Amino acid sequence: PKWRGKGLGRALMDAVFADLMLSPARKMFLEVDEQNVSALRLYTKLGFARISSRKGYYARPDGSAATALVMARDLG
Repeated sequence: PKWRGKGLGRALMDAVFADLMLSPARKMFLEVDEQNVSALRLYTKLGFARISSRKGYYARPDGSAATALVMARDLG
């Protein structure tokens, strides 16, 4: 939490995109906890769109299961 809002996530994703542009990959996929509002906001700003979900994908410390949203973005 102490690193949120400082641009680190954006910088890391920009580095990943730059690296992927040197590869034959043309689409990027990721999974994110549906309750991770900060990450969802970042990924949406970066052009990712929700394509599906995976119920029970993440285990929470309390033993419950969290749904993951599967997102994708074209790389160019």
